[in-house]
Amino acid sequence: ELAAMGITELPKIPTALIESMKRGHVVLFLGAGASMEAQSGEGKRAPSAAELAQELAEKFIGQDLGDIDLMQVAEMAMTTSGDHVVFDWIRAELKKLKPSQAHLLLPTFRWHKIATTNYDVLVEDAYGATDQPVQDLLPFVKNNQPIEIRKSEVLKPLEYLKLHGCVEHAFDTEIPLVLDPSHYEQYKENRYRLFDRLRDAAHE
Repeated sequence: ELAAMGITELPKIPTALIESMKRGHVVLFLGAGASMEAQSGEGKRAPSAAELAQELAEKFIGQDLGDIDLMQVAEMAMTTSGDHVVFDWIRAELKKLKPSQAHLLLPTFRWHKIATTNYDVLVEDAYGATDQPVQDLLPFVKNNQPIEIRKSEVLKPLEYLKLHGCVEHAFDTEIPLVLDPSHYEQYKENRYRLFDRLRDAAHE
């Protein structure tokens, strides 16, 4: 199956980690690199932070700002156009992406938890596209969601902690996408329970 997906060489994984994965004791943490192989229907791949900064600059500021980082460009874009306009554009761009082959493998493993700083819904789409996932994915984005109640309602619950926001909740002012410096300063606001659960899982 891996060969059919174009995966010809596997990375060397420590034996202890393999055994932990078999027992479902691993917390999978996904950052921006996890989405890089995803593509839109037109074949455009997910942007890197630098590419997203360039696209934001061209779209909302009208010029290429060179090597200015994403947080600075985002702050400028939201100052000129408003948070919701920028969030709406990011939402539309990320919603075009389809799960990569790596994403489609995730539902075949048993995880203790999944956590991410990504805004996209590629993991959700991957689990939704799988006929018989090993677990039932339950995304959580804010404090007031009843985590234990939701877990009790499915047979094989899997907590999916979206630490920096989600495009499906892009307009929820309590949990804005963590994008510019002001958002990073308040990244835990209305989300501290998610970070607490991740910290407890790491301790275990």
